[in-house]
Amino acid sequence: MDRLAANMQDRRRELTIFYKGKPISSFEGDTVATALLRHGIREFSRSFKYHRPRGPFCLSGECSRCMMTVDGRPNVRTCRTLVRQGMRVEPQGYVKWDPLAVSDKLASILPVGFYYKYFYKPHWLWPFALRSLRRSPGGLPEVQVKSSGARFRHLYLHPEVLVIGGGLAGMSAAEFAGKFGVKVVLVDENISLGGSCITGKAELELVEDLRTRVKKMENVSVLSRCIASAVYPDGLVVAIRQESTRVPYEETVFLLRPEATIFATGALSKPFVFSENDRPGIFLPEAAYVMAKYGVLTSDTRVAVIGGDEFCISTSLELSS
Repeated sequence: MDRLAANMQDRRRELTIFYKGKPISSFEGDTVATALLRHGIREFSRSFKYHRPRGPFCLSGECSRCMMTVDGRPNVRTCRTLVRQGMRVEPQGYVKWDPLAVSDKLASILPVGFYYKYFYKPHWLWPFALRSLRRSPGGLPEVQVKSSGARFRHLYLHPEVLVIGGGLAGMSAAEFAGKFGVKVVLVDENISLGGSCITGKAELELVEDLRTRVKKMENVSVLSRCIASAVYPDGLVVAIRQESTRVPYEETVFLLRPEATIFATGALSKPFVFSENDRPGIFLPEAAYVMAKYGVLTSDTRVAVIGGDEFCISTSLELSS
């Protein structure tokens, strides 16, 4: 596990964020999710219908379990948000104790779409039931009206080659195209290039070396923390990056029209199906790598890995090393 540590944080600079008004110490380079997990906070939200407790699951921005309100902005993925000094983080709805969690005990009599069957007659009852149902879902924030208008910007880019994904394959493709002198834009949703799951000392060194070479290429532009959200038939690619509050923009929308697009987005793990598999403390393998990198998992942490494929086996070996 120690060799997975990629020095994601700058431990020389300690920062303080506030969770539910209480100070939480963290380090520059931490994400909000890793800072909270390191302090033993595992319940981040509640499920939409049954109000079951939810915690981070993938730590790669693919699920909604870690969403919180950050500095007044709702539905922020905390696993993709870097900590800042004085940042204020609030859970969305009740987390520790949710009175509507009783619906989980009544799941057998609350099937899918039960409200349409139970409350459509008499007709006068439906408006009252609808207002109640709209107030009861878990995990939803209260949208606050900002005192100052939010600012957004649009940037138009015309690279010759666009690479989506900053893992080993994506960086290799960007470097190969860059060697021919073409203009390359590399879009990656992670905070730093390299992908989520890096196994073994040799691969760590390969990633570090490749990352350094790509960043030194003047004709290769890297857009980190940027999500390619749409690809249109005419070749237009829309990528969105949530900006820091240190700059005057809430988000930057990149409209890219490349001559060629390379997809190197990798793959996602498939969750193992078993009872109570949605409870806090249960993660996908890639989340274990992220937690090891950020020092959430230490050599004293006991981890149970379920699965028998090559990736699960390599995860077990890396976490135990």
